[in-house]
Amino acid sequence: MKQTTDQWHRNNAQRKNKLLQVCRKHNLNYSVHYSQRIHSGLFVNDKYRVLYCAIPKVASSNWKGVMAVLSGRLSSDDVFKSGQMVPNIAVHALDKGFGQHLTPLGRFSPRQREYRLKNYFKFMFVRHPLERVLSAYGSKMAVLKDTAKKTVQARREIIKYFTKNATFYQLQSGSGVTFPNFINYIIHSHLRKRMLDPHWREYNMLCQPCGIDYDVIGRYETLSEDAVQVLKLISAENVVRFPTSRRPNHGTNAKDKIKEFYSQISAENMLKLWQVYRLDAELFGYMYPDTNWNLYPNGTTN
Repeated sequence: MKQTTDQWHRNNAQRKNKLLQVCRKHNLNYSVHYSQRIHSGLFVNDKYRVLYCAIPKVASSNWKGVMAVLSGRLSSDDVFKSGQMVPNIAVHALDKGFGQHLTPLGRFSPRQREYRLKNYFKFMFVRHPLERVLSAYGSKMAVLKDTAKKTVQARREIIKYFTKNATFYQLQSGSGVTFPNFINYIIHSHLRKRMLDPHWREYNMLCQPCGIDYDVIGRYETLSEDAVQVLKLISAENVVRFPTSRRPNHGTNAKDKIKEFYSQISAENMLKLWQVYRLDAELFGYMYPDTNWNLYPNGTTN
């Protein structure tokens, strides 16, 4: 059921209050004034006085497209066609495609960064951590389309250290990464205190929500509704429309996919994986799956 505007604002306030409670509970209050690590993932638009923290695998490509349109140097039709992003556009590179029209917070001086962090409208989007990990596996590990150096290196490491009897071709190409071995890789990287790849890095590390007071915490489960409200709040609803053709599927098929892949993981490794993302889950109100692999046992996506 579609929410009224008042209901949406109440739900967003509940998300923010939940976040604040967990931050206080764990005594988390990061100073982001000198935190260079997150500045490259925070994108700024001075005209609309907005700051967006991009989290890969949570509609970040579409949101970067929106931010590119808001730059005023591209039209909505330049980026989106028939409700979808134009194929083969450079999404994440800041030196080509519409990435040239994105402005990372890190390009500003410390004083300018601090001003924008304190005074601009700020938003971020999250989804269930286990759902995001599975999405990252599907696009970065299960296929070889992504040829980014870090992705290829990760695939090769997984084959080298977690795949028994790997062939020479697998060791060179990184092909044949299984979901259980991908999970092993995440767990071991976390235990060794290695920074995780941004596509499966913790939200807390990417956006530091206990140090930045986000005005809106959107959720992938309510992406369309949340996106409409964000654009209204920055007075950009008549400038660009968020793509709606590829809406998240949280029905039977999505649940079956979760069960299909996570049932391959041992109970011990499931608990270890959950430890990696436990804080994220607590900060944003997500739960460990029930015995039927339901990620939303209470039937709520608020």
